[in-house]
Formats: sequence, C-alpha cells, structure tokens
Amino acid sequence: MRLQDLKSKAQYCVFSLIFVLGCVSAFQAHAIDLQTIPKLKLVETMEEEAFNKETKLYSDTPFGDEFLAYEVRIPKDWTQGETYTAEKGESASVSLDILGNIARFDGPPRLDARSYFTLEALNLDYETTARSWFMNFILSNGYTIQGMDEISDRELNALYIYVEDDISYATRLAARINGPRIIVARYFVPLDDFEDEKIIQAQSMTSFKLTNTTGKQIEIRKTYDFLDQSHFDYPVSWQLNASDIMSIERMNAEIFSLSESEEMNGRIQIMIVSRLLDTSLSSEVTKFMDSFSIKNYELGSLIESHDFKHHPDMDFVKTQSYKLEPYAPTMMKYEYWASLLQNDDYYYIVTMLTPARNAEYFLWTKNVEAFRVVLSSIRRYE
Repeated sequence: MRLQDLKSKAQYCVFSLIFVLGCVSAFQAHAIDLQTIPKLKLVETMEEEAFNKETKLYSDTPFGDEFLAYEVRIPKDWTQGETYTAEKGESASVSLDILGNIARFDGPPRLDARSYFTLEALNLDYETTARSWFMNFILSNGYTIQGMDEISDRELNALYIYVEDDISYATRLAARINGPRIIVARYFVPLDDFEDEKIIQAQSMTSFKLTNTTGKQIEIRKTYDFLDQSHFDYPVSWQLNASDIMSIERMNAEIFSLSESEEMNGRIQIMIVSRLLDTSLSSEVTKFMDSFSIKNYELGSLIESHDFKHHPDMDFVKTQSYKLEPYAPTMMKYEYWASLLQNDDYYYIVTMLTPARNAEYFLWTKNVEAFRVVLSSIRRYE
C-alpha cells in the first residue's frame, strides 16, 4: 500500500459504541497464540553452596562495551571458548543484522552431542520489547516454545526446542535489552540428557546477569509541539507530517514510516479537539465513523482491546485494534488501531495503520512500539 493510496477524510478509526470495554484475546501470529504460551515450569534448585561448588563464576565486558558486561556461573568441568574483547583487536561493535557471538562455553563431549552455552548480542536501531524480539525470533526460525516468562518489557526467559544436525536440544534462553543492545544467553542441553541436567541448566541461567544495566532508551526520540497546547514524542526513524496550525481548537499531525521502495510500513495520526467547542468525544467519533474511507479496504471486526500506559496529564486512555480487510484476497492485510484520550482541555484521537500481525509480524511489532511511544508521551504540558 503506497502512501498516496491512503485516503480518509477524517483519517481516524471507528469505535462501535465509542468503546467496547471487554478484551478480545485473539492474538495469533503464524499459529502461535501468546495467550496460550505456558509459563516456565518451576525447577527445583540446589542449595546455593552446593551450586557454587559445582560451577565457576565468569564475568566479562566484551569489546569493552559497558552495555554487554555480564556474569554467569557455568559448570566447572566445562571449557571456555573464544572470548571477544577490544584488547584482542576485534572490532568494538556488534553486528547490526545478526546475533553476534560474544562468549561460548562447552560441556564435556558425549557420543552424539554435548551441552553448551552461548552469549550473543544484537544492536537495536528501533523500539522493541524483549517479548516482541523473542516472538519474531521464534517465528522466523520455526522453533517450538515450551514455556515463557515475561519479566518486564526488557527481560524475558523462555524454554524452546532447537534442532541441529538431527539432534534436539532443550534450550533455555534469557533475553535482556540494555540501552541499544539486546543480549541473549542460551543454554543448550540434548533432550536425552535433559532430565539429568535440567536443574543445573535452570540454575545457571538464573545466575546470568548484566552487571551494568541502564534505562537508556533504544532509539533517539523527537518531540512535536502543538504550539504550547499539547506535545508528543516519536522515534527519530519516523517522519513527521504536520500542517500549519490555524487554530488551537482543532490540530492534527501524523508520523509515518516508509520502506526503501516508498511502500507504507506504518502511519500514526494524532488529532486533538478543544473541549471548549460545542462537541463531545462521542460526536467526534461519530464524524470519523461517517467519513472513514481507505481505498480498496474496509474496516473489519474488532481484534482486541489494549492496555497502554498514559501520561499523568491524561485522565484515561482506551485503545482497540481492528482488522482492515482488502477487497482482493491477494492484497496485503492491515490492522487499524485507535485510541481515545482526554484531559480537562482537549480530546485526543490517535490512530495507527500497520501491516497485520499475521502478515508482517516483525514490522507489526516495530509499529506497535512506535505507537506505544507516541501514546504514552502525549501530554498537555511540557
């Protein structure tokens, strides 16, 4: 879908009965439903003293990069592979495109396979969460998830099955976002040995820590000001399109992301309406319902409701996502997201157009994170 093909007089989403407050848990992406992924099963642990006797503590700052500084306890009889440090003349950077190895430890050799631990890192140049990164990782590789614990937006633990050279491994993963990096620790155990090793595998992964964490955001952000009336932030990788403000009673702006071929990757629109006008949130939404139009597409059914944080300046935020159905089955499927916010002075309507999650999951996650940045930062005062 090209930018010029998007035609909407009001350019904002439809809300049936303003908002359906119930949540529809219909999140599916390539047959993986996040709502049904089980939690990680608890594994009994050794006493700390016994575990420390069986393991050795390793700590390092690969490439001299403070974002990668870590520590982990590894079984004593394992061997450490090549380490990567700036002192060894390696490039003091991490690959932009793939997970780069920064540490490896190998267990004792067996007849068919051995257990091993890897630590890898990736530079991030876009907003994401640990869960979004992990789900795209799983979907891209076709792995089978056994369990997942989302600790926070920046921390996730999981267990999945990995197959290499016809050997299946029970693989524990810990993903941590630290500043503009994501660091991924993985402990691989051949399935035949899993029962014997699952305790030390789980406890070693629990010992993995980043030793220099920071709350630094992934992507630089810009701020757009509706004069001195309202403000919002957005990722620098998105482009701003805002017309001259003729009146503070009604103001509009949009940000969008395009591919190298000028195809639409995503679009977020913000409209604010003064509460001093003879209008209401309900009547404003009705106007959008009456004028909604996107060439070759029609608004479909509700997908789900979402819970986003909002700035303290806002009284509330309610968000829903809808299917955007193409007239031709061969056309790309999209989603339309819409949020309503208000404070004492203004109503806010924020919408997003994005490829559907089951069509372009990676792109969808990037757009959702940009939407979250905008939505959580909308504020009345600077």
